[in-house]
Amino acid sequence: MRTAVHYVPIVTTVFATFFTAVIFSRYLRKGKGTHLLWWSAGMLVFAVGTFVEGYVTLFGWHEVVFRAWYISGRCWEERRSRRAPCICC
Repeated sequence: MRTAVHYVPIVTTVFATFFTAVIFSRYLRKGKGTHLLWWSAGMLVFAVGTFVEGYVTLFGWHEVVFRAWYISGRCWEERRSRRAPCICC
């Protein structure tokens, strides 16, 4: 039986997507500030990760969904740790 807690990742995805759009539009408006570009990229990857988590919580595990979750997490970790660049980010 699903409860309100099962929908928290979907709500988080909506907020993260909105916040990504706000940050990216500010980057476009200013025309500079690469930190805003990187911040919006990080928020987008976070939104993808929370969407996949919500999908798996509500509909169950699927290989394609797991791969999307893994790749988004890998991109975030590469960006956060400043190791070798990730292909997807």
